[in-house]
Amino acid sequence: MISATVHERRRAQLSALLGWLSACLSGCGGAADRGMSEAGPSVRAAIIRDSAGLELVTVEVAAASLPEWVLDTVLVTIDGSSPDLSSVLEALWLSDGRIVIPDLSTNQLHVYGSSGAYQRSYGGSGDGPGEFRRIRSAMAAPGDTISVFDFTDGADGTLQLYHPDEGFLQSVALPATAGEGSRLQGWSWGSGSYVGLLEDREPMTRVAPELHRWPTSSVLELFRGEAVAAPVVRFPGSYAGFHDSGMDVRLPFTHRPVVLFGSGRLLYGTGQRFELLELDPSFALRRIIRWPSMREPLEDEDLEQARSEWLAPREGAADPESLRMMLDVMFAPELLPENRPAIGKALFDDEGRIWVARFEPFVFVETLYYVLEPNGEPLAQLRIPAEKRALLSGVRDDHVLLAGKDAFDVPKIEVVRIRKP
Repeated sequence: MISATVHERRRAQLSALLGWLSACLSGCGGAADRGMSEAGPSVRAAIIRDSAGLELVTVEVAAASLPEWVLDTVLVTIDGSSPDLSSVLEALWLSDGRIVIPDLSTNQLHVYGSSGAYQRSYGGSGDGPGEFRRIRSAMAAPGDTISVFDFTDGADGTLQLYHPDEGFLQSVALPATAGEGSRLQGWSWGSGSYVGLLEDREPMTRVAPELHRWPTSSVLELFRGEAVAAPVVRFPGSYAGFHDSGMDVRLPFTHRPVVLFGSGRLLYGTGQRFELLELDPSFALRRIIRWPSMREPLEDEDLEQARSEWLAPREGAADPESLRMMLDVMFAPELLPENRPAIGKALFDDEGRIWVARFEPFVFVETLYYVLEPNGEPLAQLRIPAEKRALLSGVRDDHVLLAGKDAFDVPKIEVVRIRKP
């Protein structure tokens, strides 16, 4: 087990490394084990390694200085009409260019050719082999195996494995959770290895009359073989607001856990600050990517925009008094962070680069993505405008896969070419 004690020891090592780095950047002559930290105006990140091989990557440039890539030509459009798509928040890109779209409403996986032509569907609602109780997430693993986390309230979760040509492969029931925690996510990570994400409630803290801060802990679990629990990593999770009336409210500006998988790579973070920790297949810590300057104060205009975004679809649809109380909790000053969370969604592209979204409290708004090299060095930025009403789901070569909605709230999937300066 990787305990908090191990991480504290690592943190102490990193503090010493950071001190050494600061001294070296001020006047060290050598550059051994410093990667890209040699002096010069083109330096974007300092990379240092300790004696155990742990790598610390510290980004040293302002985000605004990065070259900006832009969305250019739309090459493929899937309009959601054949078959009818209802609730889509992501899409998967397979190695041959085909696209798989999980529909959360019908619990189906729809397969499309690289040109956007519909091919076949798998799954459906039910408890039988190859059927889903509720699709929570899906990812495409090497070999184009599709791993779907099947979730039901009060259950521990099941991973359903599919292939786009062969259909249903197998079902893997994840073991019972310890304590009262609930498993929110699960992924396949290589042959016979699985990762789960738990959320444990922590004790509440009163922050104002009738108002409490209710934090959680996130727990990453690694399973092998017969799905017996192996290493575990615990880190701060998001938090909610709790009112003495019994109202438990998700807060728009709480940080959210970040977990992303690549080929043999797993990165995670709290999302509270720009820091991603990379684990090897045994769950040993091997790299930390930090961007200290990526801290933005939470401004009044952020709160006003979030309030209006949240209220827009609810006007006239809720009891006014309940709505007022909910807003009082969601935007209570005692529950608001000093800074915006730093990380929203994150994913790997086909070349192992890391795409990290600036945190936004709601989906389908303008989103800025930062592109990092596989080792964490910043490369560029890409803005997805609000009018696209889309989330980034994948990147291959110079093309991005966007999953969103059209002006009539019908799901729409696009493949768009990126134009680079």
